[in-house]
Amino acid sequence: EIYAYEQIKLLLLETRICYENLLIFFQERMIEDKSHLEKKIQLLKIEYEGQIDTTNQKLTELSAALSKENREIEDKELQMNTLRGEIAVLEVTLQNSQDQQRILSERCIANDDEIQLLRKKAGELKEKLDEAESAIVELGQVNQSLQVTYIRNQGRRWTPDKDALECSNCSRQFSVVIRRHHCRKCGEVFCAECSAKQASTPSSRKPVRVCDACYKDLTG
Repeated sequence: EIYAYEQIKLLLLETRICYENLLIFFQERMIEDKSHLEKKIQLLKIEYEGQIDTTNQKLTELSAALSKENREIEDKELQMNTLRGEIAVLEVTLQNSQDQQRILSERCIANDDEIQLLRKKAGELKEKLDEAESAIVELGQVNQSLQVTYIRNQGRRWTPDKDALECSNCSRQFSVVIRRHHCRKCGEVFCAECSAKQASTPSSRKPVRVCDACYKDLTG
């Protein structure tokens, strides 16, 4: 019995030692695992902190980009409001232009009617003017004929154009440029410079073309 007791005691002692060794082993293993886990946690922490920093940086950049986009949206909305105002002004201007165009069209139509009336009146006045000019030409011819007759009665000769080759005063040759002009008193033919004066004659109360010599004679 003592031997069995000693054997049990020894077995218990061995079991205890074995248990303690296992406990020590597990404690050491736990310490190693703990250290390993702490290192892994530290690495993960560093990695995650880096990712968090990167994410925060990206969030900051996205926030800045979002703010920029919001500002651009506000600017665009402001521009849109400005454009809406300009469009409204242009629409009013267009409406006014259309009204003015309508008024001008009505005026043009009225002016066309007035122009047609004025053209008609102008045509009538032209006819009257032509008639008056014809009458003046006839009167001039009659007057010239009367002056010729008067000069002939006074014993002075009315020089025909075909017989006058040069000015009776300055002797310049007549041409297309230098025209012939009769003195209404003496009947001689002169150039324009030598018959530029006008005076009343016994045959005409209205001043008529005369030569320089006759002008002095008539005006004293």
